[in-house]
Amino acid sequence: MKKLSLLVLMMFGLSYLVLAAPDLAIQEINIAELGEPGAVMDLTIFIQNIGEETVKTRLPAQIYFDNDQSAGAYPLVSLYVDTRADKAVRPVEIISADGSKTEQYPVKEKVIYLQPALSGEILDKKLQEMETRLELSPEEKVKALEEAKEFYSKEHELGVDGWFITLQPEETAKLDSVVLSYNYPFEEVSSLESKSHHFNIMLDPAGEMGEEKIFNNFEGKLFTVSPTILSGPLSSTKKHPALEEGEYFVTRLGCAELKGKQVCSEMNEDSTWTVSVEGEEQTYDLYGLLMKWLNGIFSDSKLASAQELGGAEITVYANGYKVKI
Repeated sequence: MKKLSLLVLMMFGLSYLVLAAPDLAIQEINIAELGEPGAVMDLTIFIQNIGEETVKTRLPAQIYFDNDQSAGAYPLVSLYVDTRADKAVRPVEIISADGSKTEQYPVKEKVIYLQPALSGEILDKKLQEMETRLELSPEEKVKALEEAKEFYSKEHELGVDGWFITLQPEETAKLDSVVLSYNYPFEEVSSLESKSHHFNIMLDPAGEMGEEKIFNNFEGKLFTVSPTILSGPLSSTKKHPALEEGEYFVTRLGCAELKGKQVCSEMNEDSTWTVSVEGEEQTYDLYGLLMKWLNGIFSDSKLASAQELGGAEITVYANGYKVKI
């Protein structure tokens, strides 16, 4: 037991706080629609302590879109911290059960969570991960793994360092776009159709908090991004000109059929850009367009005069091109 205790101290360090098993749940995800492809998301996530005990948490989570789980997990509370200055710079908004709101700055500390006993594949995976990290002789490694197996096979403790917030029972942490810097998925293809995507969040995917109830740790939200081809009538914005009936604004490369006409655009290897309608082409020099934009030669972000192509009128702007048919 003395050697086992030494191993535990080496792995986890010392701490002065032991918490009962927490129970956090993702209560709600709000996403503004229609989102502009590639723009910063208007996003809010609510995570509540639905357990009966006070919880200290880093809010570890994995956030990903659709089925792409390549993004790793990270503590959401760290978004409120300037890691270079090692200082909390923003407070987390906390909502109580009665609806009252307070602000709480993250605190840097070490917390020990009670962990359930491991078995089967989960225990094997844990031991394999340890084996790759242990820099010991073969005999010492075997002995250390035996001690670790005995340790993890029972209820045990896990020490975690970091920045934490404290949630009382029924309190909710509100995280929004001020710190959650995610973008609406970038659509690369020109399309008149809006696209739907899933925003997914998995709370504590590595199980550092030792929650017994994990069914409420995942939440997905279906949302829609606007088409990459806008159709009139539309009022002008900073991103596109005013569009009348029968006018379109194309913001991506590729081809699309607009009122029976094949409209395409593509980048060329010689730093030029070609727009075509029904096979009739016009090529623009990208450097020339850039200079016109920098010098403000045209108004309303226009970069070139209207051009007749294939029975349509094409006008190039800073964020795309307008098609009048």
